[in-house]
Amino acid sequence: MSIGLYACLIGLSLWFRDWIMAYSDPTHWPLEEAAVYSLIGFVLVLFVLLSAIPFVPGVEIGFILLVVFGAKIALWVYCAMVVALHLSYFAGRFVSPTLLARLFGSLHMSKVCALIHQMEELDEVDRLDYLLAHMPTRIRPFLQRYQSTLLLLLLNMPGNFLIGGGGGIGFVVGASRIYAPGSYSLSVFVAVAPIPLIFLVLGSFG
Repeated sequence: MSIGLYACLIGLSLWFRDWIMAYSDPTHWPLEEAAVYSLIGFVLVLFVLLSAIPFVPGVEIGFILLVVFGAKIALWVYCAMVVALHLSYFAGRFVSPTLLARLFGSLHMSKVCALIHQMEELDEVDRLDYLLAHMPTRIRPFLQRYQSTLLLLLLNMPGNFLIGGGGGIGFVVGASRIYAPGSYSLSVFVAVAPIPLIFLVLGSFG
């Protein structure tokens, strides 16, 4: 994906964030109530698509929606983020290793290309063993025993945009194939829950 297109996607995400904040009070919107909810639905769909793309800060749209609309939209934002992370995961899982190697080759990342080629013929267990063998000895036991915990931490880590955000993490996890779909889904369901759950709890006392 070209730098120009990425810049447009990031700009679109930030524009929607600011637009939602500017019209944070639905009673001030120049639209009928039905049109407002249709627009919210459109924003949620856009939120899913942007959040699934690596390095695009689409997750900010979901957070602003929670801030503006609170508990009544928390479940929808939770579901949208879960869908986004699964889109990125399966995009990575089914992408051709040859295509990935070609992409990183165009960026002159020869070591990454070599890693992709070396892992291409390995199954999930052997891929994990291969990756662990190239990790620092001190953190290897943690990575081996607490894969799901590591994924939870990465998805909730402040500033994870710098490593691709939720979309980038999901894509890399899918492409590496070291997480089976079931274990990845379970981790995502738990990782995405805290913030929407906080809004739901606060809304119940509001």
